[in-house]
Amino acid sequence: MSDEAVDLGRRIDRLTARKAITRHEADRLTELAISQIPQECQIGVVHRDYCAENLLVSDAGDFYIVDNEAIRIGAFDFDLARTWYRWPMSPTERAVYWESYGEHRDLSSFSSSFLFWAIDVMVRSALYRLQGGTVWAAVPIRKLRILLRRAQTPVPPDSYLRW
Repeated sequence: MSDEAVDLGRRIDRLTARKAITRHEADRLTELAISQIPQECQIGVVHRDYCAENLLVSDAGDFYIVDNEAIRIGAFDFDLARTWYRWPMSPTERAVYWESYGEHRDLSSFSSSFLFWAIDVMVRSALYRLQGGTVWAAVPIRKLRILLRRAQTPVPPDSYLRW
């Protein structure tokens, strides 16, 4: 099993230890994640907080990315899943985003491992928020439960991308 999967399993166990999710939910999340574990990952420089409020546009129309303290070397697909989770877009905006992103990098690895990365992102968010004791800690837990409900019925993998 890859290091990413082992780390995700540990994070899911931490959610269970904090009583944020049940053991049954943890087992199902782990099973879902493993079902789409990436065979290989493209690695590079990732922002880890790419979203609308971290983009500035100059009067000349140039884009600048700010809030760069989380930049590091990591999996492109994790960064893309983090953007999917963090940046709410309308269906039209999301379609434009995917199309534009796809002009620079093939999205097939992301699509085929989407559940792995989405679960990883939401589990990390839940742990971060629980640790900080924020009122928003329930949001990623609720989204994980929605994902578990949706996973009970076979759906096309790209339907998760439209969530």
